Amino acid sequence: MDLQQKEQVRLAQEAKLRDQEKLLADQRAKDEQRLAEDARNKEQQKLALAAQQKEQLRLAQEAKLREQEKLLADQKAKDEQRLAEAKNKEQQRLVLEAQQKEQSRLAQEAKQREQDRLIQLSRIKELEAMAESARAKDLELAKLKEELASMKGKKEAAPAVAVTRKALVIGNDNYSSVSKLVNARQDANAVGKSLTDLGYKVTVKNDLNEKDMKAVLRQFKNELEGGDEVVLFYAGHGIQIGSTNYLLPIDIKGESEDQVRDDAIQLQRLLDDMNDRKVKLTLAVIDACRDNPFPKSGRAIGTRGLAPTTAATGQMIIFSAGTGQQALDKLGPGDKNPNGLFTRMFLSEMKTPGVRVDNMIRDVRRKVVEAAKSVGHEQVPAIYDQVVGDFYFNK
Repeated sequence: MDLQQKEQVRLAQEAKLRDQEKLLADQRAKDEQRLAEDARNKEQQKLALAAQQKEQLRLAQEAKLREQEKLLADQKAKDEQRLAEAKNKEQQRLVLEAQQKEQSRLAQEAKQREQDRLIQLSRIKELEAMAESARAKDLELAKLKEELASMKGKKEAAPAVAVTRKALVIGNDNYSSVSKLVNARQDANAVGKSLTDLGYKVTVKNDLNEKDMKAVLRQFKNELEGGDEVVLFYAGHGIQIGSTNYLLPIDIKGESEDQVRDDAIQLQRLLDDMNDRKVKLTLAVIDACRDNPFPKSGRAIGTRGLAPTTAATGQMIIFSAGTGQQALDKLGPGDKNPNGLFTRMFLSEMKTPGVRVDNMIRDVRRKVVEAAKSVGHEQVPAIYDQVVGDFYFNK
């Protein structure tokens, strides 16, 4: 091989070597580029992961913050609801209290109107009674004129008959089987003394059992004569059964209505007895309008107070309280008067001189109503008047 060929081989080998070195350089460049890209990718992934973690942490914090805000909002809502409920309850309480006050005021006004109505009704009845009394007086005057005219032709006048004033006073306190009372005997004794001072022949009896009470009433009836002026005063327990009024002796049992009817004293029977004896005036004062003495019986017996009654001609009947009302014994804990409310007014007024019995009794009623009203109680004594003529306790 000549030199030229050797040179060509050498040059070819160098060219081949340069090509290999270039390939290696290109491969190194590619590897470096790949490594750089891998490094960038890893860094980017690392940064992305860090950003993702940071975003997740931010989102978690925001979620936690929102949860806290939601809890605070819920708590605030509950607090507001609780406050609203408390405010609503307070408003309801105030409304209820206002309603109760208004109802109480309306009830008091209604009670006052009813009291005014009863007083007005009583006044109307008084006026009617006065009108009836006036008519009766006119009739009596006409009758007297006729009698006077018929007597003018007679030579001798009939001798005048003296009027006798008699009174039976009973006070029953010491009941054995029903509630005891505390004022009845004192009321009876005080009335008996006043009637004696006013010229009455008085029989006072206290704490009578059935046998004695009926015997006393029978004896008193037998002592009456036509033309007498009679006062019957009873203080004690009384009861209404049906439309009938009964006065109770101290040994009354209250086992049944039939037993009470048999053992008690029927008020109308006493009034009929007075009528049968032709007495000129019967004034029956019954202070027996207290609580029902038999409220705890197996079956209710009667009702509190006394039933309305009808007076015969020449009779005046007074109950210490109206139908269904309770007669007061005291005006309160500080009341030291030994007599019941009605009796103390009756004792005071009966001594006033120159006042007719009918007017005096109406003065008693007015004062009882005013005194009872002063302690918030309603007590209007009932008056049934068929008296003809003018009669006085103290003329």
